[in-house]
Amino acid sequence: MSDPSAPQPASAEARKIRIAIVDDSIVVRGLFSRWLAEEADIEIVGIHRNGLEALRNVGIAKPDVVLLDIEMPEMDGLTALPLILQKSPGTRVLVVSSLSHRGADITLKCLMRGATDYLSKPSAMGSGETPAEFRQSLVARIRAIGAPTPARAAAVAAGAHPPGGAEAHGAGAAPRKKLSPEASAAVMKAAKTRPHLLLLGAATGGPQAVAALLDSLGPIIDEVPVVIAQHMPAIFTQMFAAHLKRQLCVESIEIEGGEVLKPGVIHVCAGGQNSLIRRSGADLTVLLQPGNGETRTLPSIDLLFASAAREVGAGVVAIALTGLGTDGAQGALAVSSAGGVVMAQDQTSSVVWGIPGAVARTGTCALIDDVQGLAEGVRLLFDHG
Repeated sequence: MSDPSAPQPASAEARKIRIAIVDDSIVVRGLFSRWLAEEADIEIVGIHRNGLEALRNVGIAKPDVVLLDIEMPEMDGLTALPLILQKSPGTRVLVVSSLSHRGADITLKCLMRGATDYLSKPSAMGSGETPAEFRQSLVARIRAIGAPTPARAAAVAAGAHPPGGAEAHGAGAAPRKKLSPEASAAVMKAAKTRPHLLLLGAATGGPQAVAALLDSLGPIIDEVPVVIAQHMPAIFTQMFAAHLKRQLCVESIEIEGGEVLKPGVIHVCAGGQNSLIRRSGADLTVLLQPGNGETRTLPSIDLLFASAAREVGAGVVAIALTGLGTDGAQGALAVSSAGGVVMAQDQTSSVVWGIPGAVARTGTCALIDDVQGLAEGVRLLFDHG
């Protein structure tokens, strides 16, 4: 049976997804343009050799998706990225680069600064992915992030970046959002005890959303252990933890297995495997479990949420953020059944409303809101717990 939350190809009558290709390799430009020209729902509106060429066109063409290389002459991708987002609000940027250590570091910087997602180039595939498989991944990713969304419509109307696209600039810097009396009451009704553990699950668009949410929480991070399951390969997760530490000025580590979870520390689940919460006396620790070989959907949000529900019960707060897929829905049911609190990012502010949408449809959410609203919901649990 097909997944109703998965992105579907556009109908013949629907507006085509407009694509700009930015890469200094003539081979890559030719290959991508040939592949995408064969897709009935995709239209190429620009082919550029570097970031500078792209900037001359992107404000006029207004592509839905820019395929952005990193290392290019005249202007590289990291430099061009914020300028592209400024010139074309609502455009999604898909970084297409190598997965070398240096390439991964720059790619993650792009993800933290507003890029929506990434793919590694066929020549850089460490997983043995064939060109045909890469082509399939590329087209699927374009359809997932290029389809019209409330977030993009709002960004275009406001002439600003889509929600979650700005980089965090230090704990406590983000503005507080006041919840409605009804939303506040729903959060408090769901709370059975003061939170003992805060879990975040995310995928596509997640790095920006995670940073923005933690930024909005400010000093609350000092009161509770935070564990993040962000879908990404192992080469990224240590760097992700380091980026969060620099941006938020909060201790942030990649989980290596066996750690005791501590308040005031952000624990990033290692990529390529699963992290399970275990109780050891009065302490909570993390057990690493080998993955199934599909690194893009690991660590599992479902397994993290469910293991925490089993070991911590009503003290769990689980939040589902933007991302492709349905991972987290079963875990949310487990958290709710154990008396914990479940929240999800709303559709308007999500880059892709797959994961949070699936969690929302379980009916377990005490709050569905943007990241500032979710932070206020968590704050309520601590203020009145």
